[in-house]
Amino acid sequence: MSVLPGGLRVCVESVPQYGRGLAAVALTVAAGGDDDPAGRHGTAHLVEHLMFPRSGGGSADPAGEAYAALVAGAGGVCNAETHRDHTVFHTTVPAESLPDALSWEARRLLGFAPTEDVIRTETDVIGEEIRGAGDAGRYWESALGALYPGSRDSFGTAAELAGITAGEVEAFFRAHYTAPRMVLSVVGDVDPARVMAVVGEV
Repeated sequence: MSVLPGGLRVCVESVPQYGRGLAAVALTVAAGGDDDPAGRHGTAHLVEHLMFPRSGGGSADPAGEAYAALVAGAGGVCNAETHRDHTVFHTTVPAESLPDALSWEARRLLGFAPTEDVIRTETDVIGEEIRGAGDAGRYWESALGALYPGSRDSFGTAAELAGITAGEVEAFFRAHYTAPRMVLSVVGDVDPARVMAVVGEV
C-alpha cells in the first residue's frame, strides 16, 4: 500500500490470471450510515446516489453526471453501496480503459456540486428503495434496534431526507469525502507502477 501526499491510500495488485484484460477499481470512503447527522438519517446513502445522478446538474463537471455512461461506453460496469461505517464505489473496465476510469473518478469527486433538483430526484429514488424493502426491511430495522440499541440501517428514512438541502449534502461530502478517509484499490490485469503513475497524474 502507498500513501499519497494528500493522504489517499492506494493498493494495487496485479492478478491477470483472475481477470485477463480487465481492471477492477474500488474507492472505499470511511463514511456510512453511522455518520449521518441527527435528523438526517440517510445522508451517506444520498451522497452515494448523487455520485450517479439520474438527471443533469448534479456536478460542476460533465464527467460527474456521465460517470456511469462513460464506464458503460468503455465496456465496463459500476455500482456502489453504503454500509454503516463505509461506502464503496466499484468499477470494472477493460484494462486499457483504466486510466480513463481513474480520471473520471477523480473528476466526479472534485466536481461534486448537486443541485436541489437532483437531490429531490435522488431522495425520491431512495424513498422507492425503502418502500421496495417492504416488511422485510422494517423487520430488519426492528431486529437491529433490539439487538444493538441505537443502531439503524444505512438506508435512511424518506421523512428525514425530504427536507435535506444542497448545503447539508455538500457539508457532509466535504467533511467525510477527504483523501485521508479514502482507500483506492486497483486489481486485475494491471502494471502496478503504471497505475501509481496514473493515480499521481489525476
